[in-house]
Amino acid sequence: MAQEQGPKKLATIMAVDLVGYSALAEIDESAAVGEVARMRGQLEGIVGPEGGRIFNTAGDGFMLEFASASGALAAAEKLCGAMERQRVRIGVHLGDVLIARAAIYSATASISPRGLQQAAKPGAIVVSVDVQRAVRGALASRLHSNGAVRLEKMAETIEIFHTGSGVRETHAPPQRGHPRRAAVRQ
Repeated sequence: MAQEQGPKKLATIMAVDLVGYSALAEIDESAAVGEVARMRGQLEGIVGPEGGRIFNTAGDGFMLEFASASGALAAAEKLCGAMERQRVRIGVHLGDVLIARAAIYSATASISPRGLQQAAKPGAIVVSVDVQRAVRGALASRLHSNGAVRLEKMAETIEIFHTGSGVRETHAPPQRGHPRRAAVRQ
């Protein structure tokens, strides 16, 4: 039976995870589960007013959809303020998504924001150039370029920006004709 598919739409997708969750779970599983519950509670109180919703979870990771890039960044900054900043990593990307039975599919919804989140240092928010271009004012002024990178599992290279402590160390020699391209170490 074919999956019922809905329309495509433009959405801002955020990936969030807890830094050190696996290590904490090995030491104190109850404390680790409590931290995830605490973060979920914070997210539930933050995302609605910013035009967002949680659409997927896995362990300590959350995937959220927002109607706007500015709403996603405002929610990300509020989450960093509500949690100990160094306990979260956040990636945000803007692009077309496919809706199917209330689920969201596409590279925009999975690979890009997760890759950005995985590239983030603890306490950082890492966004794609598409998000950076969509915001203005104070939000835009807090975004700092990290150059063009190729995220794991992506064929294309994208320019990324960060707030907070930035992006983890990148490696790989620049590609010919594109002096700033590098692969982000996962």
